[in-house]
Amino acid sequence: MAAGIREGLRAAELRARPDVLEAEGVAGLYRIGDCLEPRRSPIASSTGKRLAREIDSGDPATPRPFISEQLVPAVADLRDPAVQVA
Repeated sequence: MAAGIREGLRAAELRARPDVLEAEGVAGLYRIGDCLEPRRSPIASSTGKRLAREIDSGDPATPRPFISEQLVPAVADLRDPAVQVA
């Protein structure tokens, strides 16, 4: 373990020392939860869950748009007899 991480450097100090991160094989530092701002527990933990899901994306620091798992047709589509809903 590199001296900087062993010594418990803060994230801001580690950002300023990319050599320490590189020596440990750390690809990036991300702020989540209450580190960003005071939040309620479920919201704070959801930022960690989001980062875990998106860590392999091109830019894990930027949340990807929420996409529902189930697509619901618009009301206008339901009125159209040509549209078949399963």
